[in-house]
Amino acid sequence: MGQAEAVEATPRVVMDEFRLVPVEKIVEWKEPRDFSHEDVAKMATSLRATGQVHPLTIEPFNEEEGTFTGVTGRLRFEAARSCGISELICRVKHFQSESERLEYQLAENTARKDFTTIEKAERFRKLYEAMKKELGGVKDKSIVYGISQSVQEASGEEGPSEQAVYKYLKVSRLPGEVIAKIGTSSKFGLRHALELSRLNDKPEVQLDLAEKFLQKPMTTRKLKQAVDQELGDVKPKPIEVSAPLMEVKPEAYRAIVCQQCRVSLLLVHNNDGSHKLLVKQRKT
Repeated sequence: MGQAEAVEATPRVVMDEFRLVPVEKIVEWKEPRDFSHEDVAKMATSLRATGQVHPLTIEPFNEEEGTFTGVTGRLRFEAARSCGISELICRVKHFQSESERLEYQLAENTARKDFTTIEKAERFRKLYEAMKKELGGVKDKSIVYGISQSVQEASGEEGPSEQAVYKYLKVSRLPGEVIAKIGTSSKFGLRHALELSRLNDKPEVQLDLAEKFLQKPMTTRKLKQAVDQELGDVKPKPIEVSAPLMEVKPEAYRAIVCQQCRVSLLLVHNNDGSHKLLVKQRKT
């Protein structure tokens, strides 16, 4: 291959460009999100009061017609349309692949407070699937490591750990009905979602708990108790005893002290190999 051919084979890198873009020129979005009227109204008020602080990210859709696809900044776009702002500051990027675009979206969006756990999980899933398709037979562990590193590189900050990526991928496997029900709740955190994922073989129970959560948000502990009950994994409450345990041999129990409330507990080993937990008599 000659030198001219080698230069031709090198991928052309197009630098990012910042420009004012008419709102009507952004004709589709790669960031599908649902916003409430309240969200859009709040952002519209902010745009009118302080102007646009952060640019949207877009990519060419039809270069001859000068139209674009939105990548990040969907809420600002919707708010601008609602309050009559005709142009927005945009960063025009040229992505080389679907996974590169998804990496960028994750880096831009996952740190935002208004991004829900389910929305983050869905984006991790899409990036995982895109990388698996593009990389062929690469092992899952390598893909998860690649996601962690690529999002970090794209954001310039500390990215999600491999363990965090695995957790979000696990959450993304919740049934579609459950995701649709709970997906927009900002109070439904990652730990809530992981507890619910323990019931993946009981989708109807997951949906019921999701509906109950929306009616009255639960702590992670409360949700865990509900899941434990459904799984039949409810531990018996400690029995409070007032009499000394004279009938129990010292080698058959072990004293435990709760570090939170300093209550003393005894873990008793029964002759049949089972165990029970007793609360020692409290001092008055």
